[in-house]
Amino acid sequence: MEGDVIVLATDGVFDNLYDKEIIEILARKSENPAGEISLSAYKNSIKEAVGTPFSEGSGGKYSGGKKDDITVIVVRV
Repeated sequence: MEGDVIVLATDGVFDNLYDKEIIEILARKSENPAGEISLSAYKNSIKEAVGTPFSEGSGGKYSGGKKDDITVIVVRV
């Protein structure tokens, strides 16, 4: 529907950013939301002491981000 936002991304994004973080970036309505999402995911991926969906899902086996491919496409309808 008009006004919807579609985010297509690789696991490197979703392993390093919570949905709420992605929504916060989208709420800023910047000119380059895909760039902001990918940069934020990258920054978390190289941190050793940050809470991420990946570290949370590992049951304490891993801490910090996960270095992985990061690709994002954002479409505003």
